Amino acid sequence: MGRPGLIAVIIASAALASCGDDDSQPAPADAGVDAGCATGSVRVPTAAGVALQVSERGCGPDIVLLHGFPEFAFTWDPLAELLAADFRLIAPDQRGYAPSDIPADVASYQVTPLVDDAAAVIRARAPGGAVVVAHDWGGIVAWVLASRHPELVRGLVIINAPHPDVFRREVAMSAAQRQASQYMNLFLSTQAEGILSANNYQPLIDGFDGLLSPTDQARYRAAWAQPGTLTGGLNWYRANIAQGPTPGPAVPSDVRITVRTLVLWGTQDRFLLTGNLDGLDSYVSRLTVQRFPNSGHWIVYQEPAALAAAIKPFAAAP
Repeated sequence: MGRPGLIAVIIASAALASCGDDDSQPAPADAGVDAGCATGSVRVPTAAGVALQVSERGCGPDIVLLHGFPEFAFTWDPLAELLAADFRLIAPDQRGYAPSDIPADVASYQVTPLVDDAAAVIRARAPGGAVVVAHDWGGIVAWVLASRHPELVRGLVIINAPHPDVFRREVAMSAAQRQASQYMNLFLSTQAEGILSANNYQPLIDGFDGLLSPTDQARYRAAWAQPGTLTGGLNWYRANIAQGPTPGPAVPSDVRITVRTLVLWGTQDRFLLTGNLDGLDSYVSRLTVQRFPNSGHWIVYQEPAALAAAIKPFAAAP
């Protein structure tokens, strides 16, 4: 739920060859559901008038990847390159992020419809259930998804995304987390689009702490410039965060998780502090936490190999 945050998945030519698919053509609507291998992009209807663009790559057990703000499916590329030979990766651009649909009303971005989107993607593309890997706002969706629909989630991997109940506690009780959350008041304001898009979206680029290559920067700038996309992403905040001196979540409470859960946390995160790890086991019955002391919020860019090494055995387990 931090700053700007992004998967169209790239896989090695050897992995493509092993899948036996032509990456130059979009996958048909039913491609890959049972085959164990997939490549391409499909459109998945998730609600009345809403459909998500979903990128699929790789061979093996299904992993669904949920990005945060201001990310896209292609944010996962560094990690996906390391996973696609062993897993089938299913990565939607979530609602509000082009080329997926961008509802105009703020209420469409409350947690429940976002969770319903993720559930619809799993039912359509991984009907046997999937391991869900999620970052930032995608993690908020994933926490609630696993609580409400455990039958769809074979395992939950959370990357720097606070549990809703723990984050609510931290905002209420921790002055440090309240201070770290003040950026949200900008995102909630009517000035947010103008400020964040200034100088060809330079404030959003700067939010990645210098981790984006020139090629990545160009890709993000082009994606944010799609009509309605910046407002769509900001509406996730506007629909779920209460503005004020203590900006806090207006999201579901008492979120209990029974599926096996792996939390991967870059402890240098300046916006989501490590207090968000305290007391997690009160809400998550099968919990493993792994801390990464050399990384922050953008750990997908900082340590993709370490993340892949943690995710592979977890996602491969029955």
